[in-house]
Amino acid sequence: MVRHRYWIIWISLLTLLWVSQGGATAQSGVDHWLRYDVTLKLQQNSGLAVEEIHEVALVSGATTFERVIPSYKLESISNLQILQQDSNGGQRTYQPTNTKAEYTFEVTATPDQQTVRLYFPPNNTSSTIFILRYFVTGALRFYDTGDRLDWQPLGESTAAPIARSTTTINLPAPFTDEQIIRSSTGAATNIFLQSADKVTFVAADIAPNSKLEVSVTFPHGAVQGAPPGWQREIDKLEYWTPKLQWGSIILGLLILLVGPLLVYGWWYLRIRVSPGPGKFPNRVKTLPDKLPPAEVGALLDGHANPKHILAALLDLAYRGALNIDSGNKPKSASPKEQKPAFNLYAVDQNKVAQSYEVTLYGKIFGSGGVKRDLAEMHEALFMSTPELKRQIDAAIAQAGYFESGYRVKRRQYIAFGGAGVVMSLLLALLVSMFLQQYTYLVACPFLGLAAAAATLIAAGWAVPTKTKAGVKEAVPWEAFKRFLSDMSLKEAEKYKLQFAHWLPYAVTFGIEKDFVKKFAAANAPRPKWWGQPKEKSLNVGLDQAYVWVSASVVEAESQQKAAQAHSKSPIRRLGQSNGEIAGEGLLKSIQSALIAFLKDGCETFSKAPVLDESKGADTEEI
Repeated sequence: MVRHRYWIIWISLLTLLWVSQGGATAQSGVDHWLRYDVTLKLQQNSGLAVEEIHEVALVSGATTFERVIPSYKLESISNLQILQQDSNGGQRTYQPTNTKAEYTFEVTATPDQQTVRLYFPPNNTSSTIFILRYFVTGALRFYDTGDRLDWQPLGESTAAPIARSTTTINLPAPFTDEQIIRSSTGAATNIFLQSADKVTFVAADIAPNSKLEVSVTFPHGAVQGAPPGWQREIDKLEYWTPKLQWGSIILGLLILLVGPLLVYGWWYLRIRVSPGPGKFPNRVKTLPDKLPPAEVGALLDGHANPKHILAALLDLAYRGALNIDSGNKPKSASPKEQKPAFNLYAVDQNKVAQSYEVTLYGKIFGSGGVKRDLAEMHEALFMSTPELKRQIDAAIAQAGYFESGYRVKRRQYIAFGGAGVVMSLLLALLVSMFLQQYTYLVACPFLGLAAAAATLIAAGWAVPTKTKAGVKEAVPWEAFKRFLSDMSLKEAEKYKLQFAHWLPYAVTFGIEKDFVKKFAAANAPRPKWWGQPKEKSLNVGLDQAYVWVSASVVEAESQQKAAQAHSKSPIRRLGQSNGEIAGEGLLKSIQSALIAFLKDGCETFSKAPVLDESKGADTEEI
């Protein structure tokens, strides 16, 4: 249904566009011009007699015809006469009135143009000819180097195609070819010097709304007259417009190129933090130092995030502060909805050291808690995520690896850059408004300044969070990350005893899934912290002690028999223990459960719990 609605909207817009274009043509009354001829005759008093012949195919039922005469390069138009010729050669004269009666015309004027509108009975003929005759004063420019006539026969008012257009200028006296300068702009034309006193411009197959301006310059003194009032303004426009256009474009491109380079140079020399010269291996196969995994992840990423908190949890488990176990699956209506339950066991609170570890441990076990269900702790742990991230960042800053005021510096650069963009755009708008008579391209330099200011915003976002010591510290950890990321199976077999120690770092690097699979394939031992912790020995009576010892002996004997059964296998690697043959105590036995825990653990700190499971509310990530 949505796609159908979009198609309806697009079809409606296209139809509206087609109707509006057709309406513009129908409004002028013209389907197309068969012939559009203009004859200009210069008088000795510098006046200009104009005759226009419009042979048009009118839209069926049309009752109006318009001709827009540009008037910004002339002083006045007078003695306007309009005739219409029919196919039999008969003529009808139009009368000037404002009644909109048939066979009348009216003229409306603005500072830049005069619009002549004709009214006639509904058209039922294939074509007709309109003839416009009028006299123009003040259309000639006077210079010592030569007098110049500019005329625009075609403009935006010709909202229909033109098959052929001829513009003829009759000069006041005969001249040689070298004495006459002739040119045109707009529609493509062929220029002919028909005789010593006549210049002709011919254009064909002209598209609707095309412009055409013709120009002829001849020796000064051939006619009588003085420069018109508009000449000085036009001369100024013609002199400054190309200079402002090209100057604005070149200056805008220069600022666009140099501005961002200057900002980048400032950032590179004054803001950027470099680790300094020195070589370091591409891969490091041991921990560079004792920096906790949560702080390593925040150092490399620039700030703490939920996966770093999960890495801190696993590091606590590795150091013996807690255990993790996959409990029984909760009952569910659908087997597909069943998920493993994970339990967290408090083992030794004395192993908790960092402030964020104290907060995390306290959020899980509270005061005196021993066992917690991860799913039941989802809301409490999710709500504590912002606090834990702040504490991890604070620990990095306290170690001297994070800039304490980088946020303030970043906001300053972004604020200055944003203000620069706004001011540059405002100046571009104001300058364009004041100089629009010359060209709108005067806005180009200010647009270049806006681009440079935008680069300053980018430099603000690129303000480093790390100090020089932090950048230097991050280099070996990046090398260790590359080692864990592209570790081969052979290397995993070599370092399989390091799995439990390196797992928190793999989590903080975001490569935990492949890391677990790789070490499981290498027959790495499963972490000691996985599973319910063994209870400590207590002061018990003889009966209870006998039962406890007997149970332990029976369990040990059963494990020994299982190992002996597997030891009879004819294929056995040198140094492989019975437990490894049986698959007991290996990482592969808990691979799927461990990967599921890592996924659930990260979601616990990053996604809000679903409050209404029946509605399946969307979750929000931190």
